[in-house]
Amino acid sequence: MEAHQIEQSDYLDILFDNRNKSYGGYALRKSANKRMNQSFLILLLAIGAFALTSMIPKDEPEEVVKHVAPYELTEVKLPEQKSTPKPPPPPKQKPETPPAAKATKKFTKPVVVKQNTVITEPPVDIDSFINSNPGPTNNTGSKDGIASTTKINGTGSTPVIPDPPTEPVRFAQVMPEFNGNISNYLSKSLHYPRAAINNNVTGKVIIQFVINEDGKVSNAEVMRGIGGGCDEEALRVVKSMPAWKPGMQNGKPVKILFTLPITFKLE
Repeated sequence: MEAHQIEQSDYLDILFDNRNKSYGGYALRKSANKRMNQSFLILLLAIGAFALTSMIPKDEPEEVVKHVAPYELTEVKLPEQKSTPKPPPPPKQKPETPPAAKATKKFTKPVVVKQNTVITEPPVDIDSFINSNPGPTNNTGSKDGIASTTKINGTGSTPVIPDPPTEPVRFAQVMPEFNGNISNYLSKSLHYPRAAINNNVTGKVIIQFVINEDGKVSNAEVMRGIGGGCDEEALRVVKSMPAWKPGMQNGKPVKILFTLPITFKLE
């Protein structure tokens, strides 16, 4: 569309420029205002016609008056009903005579019956149970009240002490002790592996080992590791520990299963 044509055209001509105006959309939009005005005019005419019809008076039907004949109430007498005779009273019954009371005795003496067996042993005297307990058999007992049927050889009075366990135990009466400060020993002996430093490996390595009766460390193994060479370094330091003070049970040295956490931390 040329520039001088744009000034003389409306927005529909500009919108449908170079388009098919005979398709229908252009005609509908072009006549939209005209159709809107026609619809509004029809609506006004319909409202006016409705208002005129409502104002026209309507012929009302004549009121129909119904005449009702007077109605008189008459008394209606019902036939007399004969009263039903009352039933005769029941015959009086003679009171029953209670039976004569039977004679009773206040106490009935027991009847002694002969037994087939005869008890030859006299009954046990109750006083014989003093300072003793009843039981199925007779037992002389001892002065301190302890009866024993097991013979014990020997005349010694020293209490019997059981042998210490051969397998390592977790706890004992006296737990083992490290000779010195274990924290200082670990800080001086541990060397941070170069691979762990380069890969920023930190954490806690758990080492489990046994402290023998002589205090020496044995059977050391890694229970939980972090890698980077830290597990091997912690195991090396534990195996090279000096002897501990051994644990004691009943005065005898025993094997103690010990767990030691070793922390690797970069600063």
